Amino acid sequence: MSRILKIILGLFAVILLGALIWFWFSQRQQPEPEPEPQPEAETEEADNLANINAQDYNDILKSNFATASKKALEWKNDAQFVFIKVQIPGDLNLKKITETYIFTSTTSKTLYWTIGFDLEKNYIRALIWKDDFLKGENPKKIATQFWETDWITAFQKAETAGGKEFREEHQEDLEITINLTHAQPKNYLYWIVTYTSLGSGDKKIVQINASTGEVLEESDDSESSEEESETSEIPET
Repeated sequence: MSRILKIILGLFAVILLGALIWFWFSQRQQPEPEPEPQPEAETEEADNLANINAQDYNDILKSNFATASKKALEWKNDAQFVFIKVQIPGDLNLKKITETYIFTSTTSKTLYWTIGFDLEKNYIRALIWKDDFLKGENPKKIATQFWETDWITAFQKAETAGGKEFREEHQEDLEITINLTHAQPKNYLYWIVTYTSLGSGDKKIVQINASTGEVLEESDDSESSEEESETSEIPET
């Protein structure tokens, strides 16, 4: 009887071992479940001049102008603020933008005093020969009481007035400048945004009233209508 029991137990052990081996092989041969697809993470657009909030930079721009005015008076006590030139790279990278304030003095007939800033309030000062700078311009003392619109806002308005389309067509060789100056029509104070293709020489120019923030229509090459605000006109002295 014990011999039969041993045989039965032996057979049972063999069957059990076979079952375990079969289970192990079957598990190895099963394909691994495919991972569930994950939703694509939304990539945030990097900040550039076209998508920032201009209001976030108010304090920086005011600080830059205050520093420029103070340093200019250290140069000459009759220094007059006459021009701003902002230079912007084609990719609108905020770290590569420079804004330069230009001053003159009655005792400096041949030189402009300039101070250039980045958007982190770093600056550098320089005297530049008038014959070498602002060629074709006729800078006059800026009536700051009519300066209500900053250059970031002016640029973003220019973008919606055809500048964005021009920029995207010429993004490989693009130069952008923004000037604050008194200009025609009516000698108003304007931001003049110029997009230039360095390869073809093509340009797109958008003019924004620095007082009202209104874009001057390109077709309007005559004096603006009487309804337009005259607050940006330079007062006669």
